[in-house]
Amino acid sequence: MGKYITDEVIDEIRRKADIVEIAGTFTAVTKRGADYWACCPFHQEKTPSFKLNQERQVYYCFGCKKSGNLFRFVQEMVNTDFHGAVEWLANRLGIIIPEGRKNAGEDSGEAARRRTMREDGRRLLQEAAAFFQHCLQQPEGVSAQQYLQERGLDWPTVEKFRLGYAPDSWDALGNYAFQKGFSQELLVHTGLS
Repeated sequence: MGKYITDEVIDEIRRKADIVEIAGTFTAVTKRGADYWACCPFHQEKTPSFKLNQERQVYYCFGCKKSGNLFRFVQEMVNTDFHGAVEWLANRLGIIIPEGRKNAGEDSGEAARRRTMREDGRRLLQEAAAFFQHCLQQPEGVSAQQYLQERGLDWPTVEKFRLGYAPDSWDALGNYAFQKGFSQELLVHTGLS
């Protein structure tokens, strides 16, 4: 049976890994102020435009616009998928990934509840975005529409970035979420309440 990557393994990698150190195995990194800079490993350049934020464990290239977190960086550099990046990092950090689902012991209980909460949270956030987009198109959203126009945002841009309008009602989103079958616990978990 293959290796089953648990949330605990991913969390341990996040705790132990340092994007600056990992990036340093592929390109020379120098510290400037609070951030670290390097010549981008994804394209040819002479002046460093690749910024690493050690605190947030993310990167961004001002030249080619590539960005992401530690796992995405490894995926790009070693040409693999997320699972492969996790295995690569675990191997480098000396973290053992359990063999098979049964041995991992993580397909039930707390891990399953967290996985369900995460999936439900994503669905709730999608619904919340749709709710706010809908509110923007209602008569009460006219002032927000005017504001967006004044800022030079056309409708395709508003739709692309899923901009919306929050009505002047403290319970509007909560009521909408309850009608869609979401719980108060999930609203709190996602930061929407």
